Amino acid sequence: MSYPCTKTDLVAFKDAAVDIAKHCGHVIKEAFYQPKSVDTKSCATDLVTETDRKVEQMIHSYLKEKFPDSEFIGEETFADTGSYKVLDNPTWVVDPIDGTTNFVQKFPYICTSIGLLVNKQVEVAVVYNPILDLLFTAVRGEGSYLNGERIRCNRAEELNDALIIVEIGSSRDESRLDFVFDNLKRVTRTARG
Repeated sequence: MSYPCTKTDLVAFKDAAVDIAKHCGHVIKEAFYQPKSVDTKSCATDLVTETDRKVEQMIHSYLKEKFPDSEFIGEETFADTGSYKVLDNPTWVVDPIDGTTNFVQKFPYICTSIGLLVNKQVEVAVVYNPILDLLFTAVRGEGSYLNGERIRCNRAEELNDALIIVEIGSSRDESRLDFVFDNLKRVTRTARG
């Protein structure tokens, strides 16, 4: 059964996600400059800190209080339980500190990522980097914004006109690394940078 959701509902969801992302940003920014207790999840390069867990709990509590019918999938919760279920009703998908390795190393390219699926389709996205104070927001059909200003994708049609950014991931499986680096070689031969 389809979940009824209006544009007004989506804006309310987005505004709530922005509010909690910014609130959590203060916690993240304060912890960013402090020594950290670091644990590993699936492997030695898949890190989690006490701040990851604290921020995820803050986001979960806030969104559940505002939207009690919504579901929640958090990166750290998923790591603990190993399962999730996406339903038609609003489902929040959260990475409390996207870039935990950067966070641990005090490299400022981190963010809180909050997405909302309704009827199993992404409808809202909020990404906030509290260290650089960059807030990306989007609502399906309404465009994307950076700190309130409309942004658009580069209209490059060829890789030699494009800037490519690569995330290697936490897996150090030999075949996975071969796959990633082979693709990276192919792309870098033609990409602008």
